[in-house]
Amino acid sequence: MEMLEPADQVCTRLRRNIETTYPDLVTRNQHLQVEVYTVADSCGCDPDAEDYEDDHCESGEDGEALCSKQFLGYVCDFCEAEDGDGPEWKPYGVEWPCPPVASLDFASAPRGSDK
Repeated sequence: MEMLEPADQVCTRLRRNIETTYPDLVTRNQHLQVEVYTVADSCGCDPDAEDYEDDHCESGEDGEALCSKQFLGYVCDFCEAEDGDGPEWKPYGVEWPCPPVASLDFASAPRGSDK
């Protein structure tokens, strides 16, 4: 009778194979781009305005309402600025593209011809 490999061992083996074969994809998957918006309580929009509900909604993470009119920028979902020297609007965030993604982008960019 043939023994089947347990699911956790299959997952571990596949994960190692993917990490070895496609390290760039693993890095890109870890370092995802996250949009940052102003919290609705401090956005300055008029809560009585007709379009207020259309432009303000709860975030999935902590349930705080965000203002879609006040996009601040992008940060990396994985990297953290330990010293708090990230962007003013997210001091412990690292602006995206973060260094690992930027280095992949640089390495994959087409090179000009040296004639």
